[in-house]
Amino acid sequence: MRTFWLALLVLTLVGALAASAQEPLVLNVDVSLVTLDVIVTDGSGRPVTTLKKDDFTVYENGVQQEIRNFTPVESPYSVLLLIDCSTSTQPLWPFLVESMNRFTARLRPQDNIALAQFGGSYKTLLGWRARGSGSVEVPFQPNDRSCNNTDFYGAIGDALAELRRPMGRKGAVVLTDGVHNGIPVQRNPVGIFNRRVDADDDGGFQKVLRAVRGSDVVLYFVAVNTDLNPAGIGGGGRYDPEELYDMLQVRSRMEQLAQVS
Repeated sequence: MRTFWLALLVLTLVGALAASAQEPLVLNVDVSLVTLDVIVTDGSGRPVTTLKKDDFTVYENGVQQEIRNFTPVESPYSVLLLIDCSTSTQPLWPFLVESMNRFTARLRPQDNIALAQFGGSYKTLLGWRARGSGSVEVPFQPNDRSCNNTDFYGAIGDALAELRRPMGRKGAVVLTDGVHNGIPVQRNPVGIFNRRVDADDDGGFQKVLRAVRGSDVVLYFVAVNTDLNPAGIGGGGRYDPEELYDMLQVRSRMEQLAQVS
């Protein structure tokens, strides 16, 4: 019986190889498209909106690149508004919600919008819809369990996944202080304060940075309570240099994510 099964296996393999030899080899390769937002102004600084695809030439490292798609400024733009509802942003919730409401009011009727919030998890507040002519109020849910803790890196990954759905021009506006509970700390053998490590030494951040770099999504951050605009740390408006250093580390991560996108 063992000899029979061995012979059957050999015959099966020979048949599969013979069949594959008769079929041409097809190799599919996915090539990423890079999205470029271009603003052209005249000598007086006024926007020029009448240019066509043939008016542009794109080079990378001295090599001309093919422009696969070209869409004018009048084409719809899909915007994901993502608000940080974690405890660290609680004093700024009214400001964040008002900012989002003002932003949505200025979107064009042809633009598409989706709303989400995050803390320890990501929660969709409003699925994709056309801006239209009506008002869009932010259905913020600060008491939801999604606001417990802060998984900033995970929220960026979820935002990238959400933005795979719409086609064409798209981006995310993230209103956050950028704090992530999982940032590793560097042990201080002398003092009692353990600093957050640099971005290069943060494996979780490097993973999300690679994901953003490989996507066609543009990220915009409205960064609140950073070392450049502290909302008051340590109580009574006292700014501790060690706390400011950690806030600088957080801000630099947001800047890197915006830059690679």
